[in-house]
Amino acid sequence: MCVCVCCRYVVDRRWFEQWKEFVETGDQNSSSFPGQIDNTELFEDLDSYHLKERLVENEDFVLVPAEAWHKLLAWYGMVDDQPPLERKVVDLPSTLKVEVYPVEIFLCLHSNMENVITAQFSRADNIREFFFYVFLVSRRNSVEDQDSYRGQAGVCGLTNLGNTCFMNSALQCLSNTPPLTEYFLRTSYLEELNFTNPLGMKGEIAEAYADVIKQMWSGRHYSVVPRVFKTKVGHFASQFLGYQQHDSQELLSFLLDGLHEDLNRVKNKEYIELRDANGRPDQEVAEEAWRNHRRRNDSVIVDTFHGLFKSTLVCPECHKVSVTFDPFCYLSVPLPVSKERVMEVFFVSLDPYAKPVQHRVVVPKAGKVSDLCTALSEMTNVPPTRMVVADVFNHRFYKIYNTEESLSCILDRDDIFV
Repeated sequence: MCVCVCCRYVVDRRWFEQWKEFVETGDQNSSSFPGQIDNTELFEDLDSYHLKERLVENEDFVLVPAEAWHKLLAWYGMVDDQPPLERKVVDLPSTLKVEVYPVEIFLCLHSNMENVITAQFSRADNIREFFFYVFLVSRRNSVEDQDSYRGQAGVCGLTNLGNTCFMNSALQCLSNTPPLTEYFLRTSYLEELNFTNPLGMKGEIAEAYADVIKQMWSGRHYSVVPRVFKTKVGHFASQFLGYQQHDSQELLSFLLDGLHEDLNRVKNKEYIELRDANGRPDQEVAEEAWRNHRRRNDSVIVDTFHGLFKSTLVCPECHKVSVTFDPFCYLSVPLPVSKERVMEVFFVSLDPYAKPVQHRVVVPKAGKVSDLCTALSEMTNVPPTRMVVADVFNHRFYKIYNTEESLSCILDRDDIFV
C-alpha cells in the first residue's frame, strides 16, 4: 500500500542555481538576481503545462520542500502565472519516492463514453478520489472557466515585501490613473524609451514599472509581488534600499521623475532664454512658458501630470509687478483640520429622582470648560452658571474643573459629569 507522507515542488535547476548565487553574494543589486520563478524550460508546451519526458533531478530540476517553496513564491512570484508543480512523496515498502511523473488515467462517464478526460493521480490516491474526480467531470468546463478568470483587470493587490506599504500605495494610485496605465498597456512606451538621457535610468525604471502594470491589469492575478520593481528602485535611489519605512510621497516623486526622464521624447535639450512678462497678458505669458517647458520636457508624465503655477511678486519700493509661470508635477495640498470636538458627558439634575442623562456636545477644540457648559445649556435649559463640571474616577470625584480651564486637559476616555 502506498501512503503520501508529504509533498515537494519541482523547480527549474537553472533558476534555483541563480537564486543560490544571489543569496550567497548578498547583494540586492547583483546581476544574479533570479527574478520570478520560471519553469518554462521544463514544460513540453505552455498550454497544457505537461512536463517534458525524461527530465533528470539535479540536472533539469530540483525538488524543494513545501515550506521553502511557499517562501520562494511569496518573495519572487511566478512567471506568466505558471501553475506550481506540486508532487507527492510516496512511502513505498522500502523507500520514499517523489512522483515527478504522476500516473495518467483516462476517465469518462458511462453516459458519455466519447468525452474522455486525462487526469493525473498519485499512487497514494484511492478509488474514492477517482470517483470524486469523475463526479466533477460534468462540471469541469465551468470550473475551468472560473479558474481561468482570476479577477477583474486592475483589481489586484500588491504583496507587502516588508514595510513596503509606502511603495504599494504609490503604485496603486498610479495604476488607477487611466491615461498612464493605458499608455503602458498599449506598449507605446517601447517607442519612447530614452536610453541616452543622462538624467534618466536607461529605461530600466520605465520597463520595471510597465511589467508591474501589465501583471496588475492582466486579469490573471489577485496579487502581484513587486520585488523586481523594488530592486530597480533601490538600485537608482539608495535611500529606498532595504526594508525600512519611507514616505510614500517621496517614492512617488522619485517614480514620476524617473518615468519622465526614461520616457522623455526630447533627446537634446536646447538652451532657452526666459523673457520677462513686461505687462503682457497672462494668457500669452503662460502659453510661452508652457512651450518652453515642452521644448525640454516632453513625455507621457508631462502630458498627464505637469502644469503651470502662477506667481506674482510686487516690489514694495517701485511697485513693479512680476508675473511668472513655473512648471510643477505635484502640489502639496493641506488637509482640512476640524476645529471642533465631540464630547460625551453625563448631565445630573438637581432632581434626586431624575437619572443621569448622557449627552454628546460639540465644542471648540481650543475651547474652555465654560464652552462645554454653554453647549450643554442649550440641550438642558439649565444656565451655565449653575453647572459644575467634574471628573469621576472609580465612583469618586477625581477633579472639579474651573470654568476657565482648557478643554484639552479632558481626555475622551474621562468620565465627565455635569
